[in-house]
Amino acid sequence: MFFASALINRSIRFKTGLRYFYLWPFIALLSACSTPGPAPSVDPATDMAPVEQAAEPVITMEQDEGLTAELLYDLLVSNLAMQGGELEIASAALIRAARTTGDPVLIARAVRMAVHSKNYVEAVELGQRWIEIAPKDYQARIITALAAVMDQQATIAADILRSTLAQSPDRLGLRFGQLGEMFLQYAEGETAQGVLTELANEYPDSPEAWLVLAGMAQKNKDLPGMNSALDRILSLEPGSETAAGYKLLALAEDPSAQTKFASAFLKNNPDASTFRMQYARLLLRTEKEVLALDQMLNLLRRDPKNSEALSLVALLYQAQQDYKKASKYFTRKLKATPDDDRSRLYLANALQELERYDEAKKVLSQVSDVDEIFAAGRQMSLLIEQADGAEAGLAYLETMQGKNEAQAVQLIIDRELMLQRAGRVEEAYVLIS
Repeated sequence: MFFASALINRSIRFKTGLRYFYLWPFIALLSACSTPGPAPSVDPATDMAPVEQAAEPVITMEQDEGLTAELLYDLLVSNLAMQGGELEIASAALIRAARTTGDPVLIARAVRMAVHSKNYVEAVELGQRWIEIAPKDYQARIITALAAVMDQQATIAADILRSTLAQSPDRLGLRFGQLGEMFLQYAEGETAQGVLTELANEYPDSPEAWLVLAGMAQKNKDLPGMNSALDRILSLEPGSETAAGYKLLALAEDPSAQTKFASAFLKNNPDASTFRMQYARLLLRTEKEVLALDQMLNLLRRDPKNSEALSLVALLYQAQQDYKKASKYFTRKLKATPDDDRSRLYLANALQELERYDEAKKVLSQVSDVDEIFAAGRQMSLLIEQADGAEAGLAYLETMQGKNEAQAVQLIIDRELMLQRAGRVEEAYVLIS
């Protein structure tokens, strides 16, 4: 769902760190088919009014004359079958009831149920009636278009989506984002990609349209199609970090092309910190630590408080046993994120290796996270052993208590090993016996 998330971010400009949020789950659209209760309304960010929904199909006094035995039977069968998990039976009965009454609530629920039970032919037919009843209901349009794609009815799907986009010409980014969120999760294959290609060609200047297409091409394992769509985005927005990031994925099978593209993009967009970090992580995964370190140091020169870069640089120096530089960057990391006790443990280790024992003890004493306190205590015992001798280390271990059986066993093992290092082998043997 990477592409859908990127589209939503572009459309509503709402992000927290590297996580993008947009609540448009298709299962919510189908929830009325599986559990009692009112169907959810459309997203409040849209300007399309939903069809009024009811918790269950309600037969009013005015409808009494049309309440035949057959209709009552279908409504009863539908509800009982849903409760029993027999979706195909429930769907067939609900479809018959919807056709008999023409009731918009029943039609909406019948379409959802038909999609849920993969009866796409009926979903498309009833979905078109739903759209006629509520032409501005976005749910009606997107569910019906999805059903048409799944039923290989490309023309119908394209027509529905085309008219949907035309209703909101000033909100194309949002509409393509919503479209991508659903299609990239539930649709696939040549029909889906063909429909999205048609729409992208009709909106050639919409980066969001091409991003949806790139996502579908990736899902269909069509790397040339994915690359082509991403190139189109980059021609429209040469500095798009989103498109550049996905371009790295598209070039995964050609490392030299990856490196060439990343170098060129960063040369033209030196402040692209998100892309630079993504590229650095890619270099790490391919065991190119030196190049990754260079990219992260470059990023820190531009963004000195970048928490992720500070952590990775410190860890790389730690792995290289360059404890002086490791301690420097762990210290900077703690200034940027003071509550990061895991970095405190790493910093204390680096300081211990540098024989800066008093500083290391001070750092460990500042650990407050309940999940890290036990590890900090064990590390403190080793630090005290190294700085003050085995007797002092053992005395510290005696003050520690495990909160569970695993921790208690670990403390016994730590004492046994420390006794062995002190040459007190017989005591160690008695302890483990």
